[in-house]
Amino acid sequence: MQSKLGLKAIFKIADSIKSCICLISDDGYFLYLNNYWQELLGWTIEELKSKPLLEFIHPDDINSTKEAASAILTEQKDLTLFRNRYVKRNGGYVWIEWKATPSDAGTILASGLDVTERVLIEHQNSVNIRQLEQACTIAKMGYWSIDLKHKTLYWSDEVFSIHGVTPDQYTPEIATAIEFYHPEDIDGITQVIDEAITQQKSWQVSQRIVRADGEVRHVLSKAEVSVDAEGVPNLIFGVFQDITEQVQLTERIKLLSKVAETTSTGVVITDSSRRLIWANIAFSKLTGYSFEELQGLDIGKKLQGELTSQETVKQIREGLSKGENIDVDIVNYDKNGAQYWINLLISPIFIDQELSYFIGFQQDISKRKEQELVIASAQRRDAVNHLAAGICHDFNNILSIIGGNIELIKRSNTDESLTPFVDRILTSADRGAAITQRLLQLTKQSVQIPNQRLNIDTEVHDVCSLMSKTIPSNITISLNLNANTHIIVNKDDLIDCLINIVINASKSIEHHGTITVSTDLKSTYKQIGVHIIAAPKNAEKYICLSIHDTGCGIPITEIANIFTPFYSKRDGEQGSGLGLSLLYDFVIKEKLGLTLKSQLGIGSDFCLWFPIEAEIQAVKSQEEKKEVMTLHDKSIVLIDDEKELLELNSMSLNSYGARTHSFVEPLEALKFIQQHSKTIDIVISDQSMPGELQGSDIAAIINDIYQHIPCIILSGNLSDKNLENVNTKMLSKPIKREALVEEILKSLK
Repeated sequence: MQSKLGLKAIFKIADSIKSCICLISDDGYFLYLNNYWQELLGWTIEELKSKPLLEFIHPDDINSTKEAASAILTEQKDLTLFRNRYVKRNGGYVWIEWKATPSDAGTILASGLDVTERVLIEHQNSVNIRQLEQACTIAKMGYWSIDLKHKTLYWSDEVFSIHGVTPDQYTPEIATAIEFYHPEDIDGITQVIDEAITQQKSWQVSQRIVRADGEVRHVLSKAEVSVDAEGVPNLIFGVFQDITEQVQLTERIKLLSKVAETTSTGVVITDSSRRLIWANIAFSKLTGYSFEELQGLDIGKKLQGELTSQETVKQIREGLSKGENIDVDIVNYDKNGAQYWINLLISPIFIDQELSYFIGFQQDISKRKEQELVIASAQRRDAVNHLAAGICHDFNNILSIIGGNIELIKRSNTDESLTPFVDRILTSADRGAAITQRLLQLTKQSVQIPNQRLNIDTEVHDVCSLMSKTIPSNITISLNLNANTHIIVNKDDLIDCLINIVINASKSIEHHGTITVSTDLKSTYKQIGVHIIAAPKNAEKYICLSIHDTGCGIPITEIANIFTPFYSKRDGEQGSGLGLSLLYDFVIKEKLGLTLKSQLGIGSDFCLWFPIEAEIQAVKSQEEKKEVMTLHDKSIVLIDDEKELLELNSMSLNSYGARTHSFVEPLEALKFIQQHSKTIDIVISDQSMPGELQGSDIAAIINDIYQHIPCIILSGNLSDKNLENVNTKMLSKPIKREALVEEILKSLK
């Protein structure tokens, strides 16, 4: 009786509680319900008791409710935080979170709270978290936190992805996570972490990490520091974003902006009908038109003219109508009617798959076109030069045979009446050799030998003698050579410069006139009324090489331009435009002086100044006596495909006491050298021979295998490309016997 009274008291109290209290039988019916049920669901207590409780459960929660009730009754265990949904009288549902315990006689006593609002919030939070994760993935942004108390580091999934690792591969730790940073950025991130801990300082830094696969990525790290109630930092929370693409895009934008500011290329944008809507300053400078003058016009029609290729114009129009890229060279005309060449690049711009604009780039290539003509001309000259070199090679062989035989005749001649004739033949052979050498120099087929000791008067005389046969007959070359002094200079460059000045002087004379070439010794290079193009290095005295012409003269305004490559004021004339620029380069390289004096209608005076360091003395006229030369008992291997020249060289060297071994076939010579390498003193080979083996190949084999045997190569063309990297002595054909013997003795020493 007292128990029943106690339950009634409990139930009375339960009726005043704002939570669901119930007693459930083992067959699934409510035995007791407090009044809050009716308030919450809208059903009366009688209606709820009249049916099994499962009829008031959301269909999706019936199975889980059965399983929960079964576990309470069979296992006699308490149940907490179990949730299910009950249907309301109006058709809606409420979420109830239960605490239940088994009671006497197989019943279940339970209390439940309405958690509908909490579930909705949790659901929304879950949705928000999923959306946040998706947004982080799209933005390549993750989040992380450092628990300073427990020294632990947490990474979200996207942080793992940015680092190129998975949670299975790597467990985040503060020390090892820092090692992902680029070596140059580790000190920086370590510093901001220290400042966050010691100064509660938040950060936002952009640095680099090195992913697990070695790829370098740019990342943005933002962090805030949290402190406990005592003001001690306990948590650092932050976000981590991969900004590599943004960094690269920013760099590209900066670069494009810089290009737009500084480029000399004309850039234009037109609409789809090819009407101009934008142009940069470089385009206006190129065409002479302001943007306002061409705005809204088809600029192609405006800039094209008489010499513009209509075939190219057709190619452009057809390509643009198809939305294709254009890359052509074309002639345009500026506002003043002057023509110029451009390389024209046009690309279509599509917006939403519709052709909307064209962007064009116009690069002035007029100089390039001029250079192409120069190069084509140079290639033609080069072909002629190679032909001349081949002819000179054959002539040198012939002259070697003539000269060698005459030397032998001269040495054995006892009839003094024949001596003048022999000397004349020998002199003529020498003159022929000199002519071939000069021809090779003019065709750039001779080797340029720097720092040669030259008599300037002799060189000037030889060049002017040759030039007198090439310039028009209405022009006289006059020589006034008084220096009689040696200089040390690159011979080929000196000859080139002198030829170029003389040629320019001759072209400045329209009808008839004189070119006077002089050499003198001067104490100073400074003169009144001259333009100093380049000052020579200081010296006690100078040799002045002057080329004066009675031509048309040079305007003062043009003097600064005439030494520029490809510059020419002579309309319609073909030329490389390099002559005076090469002169200027030669002067600067050799530290010489260059002055110019010119008057319109009177003529010009170019002066080259060669510094002389020591007291100048005239070259001695008598040669020093030479020691008697002998090749006694020297074993010499001779290789040459010219049998007559081979026999001649053999006889000449034998006359000096040598033992010669002559070979027409290089392979036979190499076999002989292999068999007698210990007794051979020197090898002398012609360079150009039939077959694969040339003199340079033989020298390379000997230098590699028989390093104790010196080698000399004879060639009528020392600029042969096969001789460029040969590490051996080279002599130019034809060569006098005494000179050859001298070189052999030098090599043997």
